[in-house]
Amino acid sequence: MQDNHTWAVVLAAGQGKRLAALTMDEAGRHVPKQFCPLHGGPSLFGLALTRARAVVSDDRVCAGVAKGHERWWRENPHDIRPDNLIVQPRNRGTGNGVLLALAYILKRDPQARFIFLPADHHVLDEEALIQAISSMLGGMPARAREIFLLGIEPDDAD
Repeated sequence: MQDNHTWAVVLAAGQGKRLAALTMDEAGRHVPKQFCPLHGGPSLFGLALTRARAVVSDDRVCAGVAKGHERWWRENPHDIRPDNLIVQPRNRGTGNGVLLALAYILKRDPQARFIFLPADHHVLDEEALIQAISSMLGGMPARAREIFLLGIEPDDAD
């Protein structure tokens, strides 16, 4: 676990329109991809929350969700604290979702530093990613104001 000023924000407010034809429920209705389970397991949203909890304390795990997706995040809240749900009234893009999360958390913790985790990525080697995030955080000064970007080299076009 990191210091008590490190927060993880799972970005889960996207519409998922590009994959809409592939993310349908049993009734044929579109489900945003972050709320779709993989092979009968947890959803991408649930996996991202688990990833976040592996590197920061549970009380510092937040999720940016869309008001229009309430039926999916309310039905399966993944034990996220209600005061850590950052509800976007309308989708205004990722940048605005990040700014909303920054404003929300900095009001609670002016010394906060952030990890932003997308909720729509499938990772084959979760442990390697968690170790890489932990290593990156361990090498950052506690009061760093720089931006650090951790990327994964793709092995194919997916």
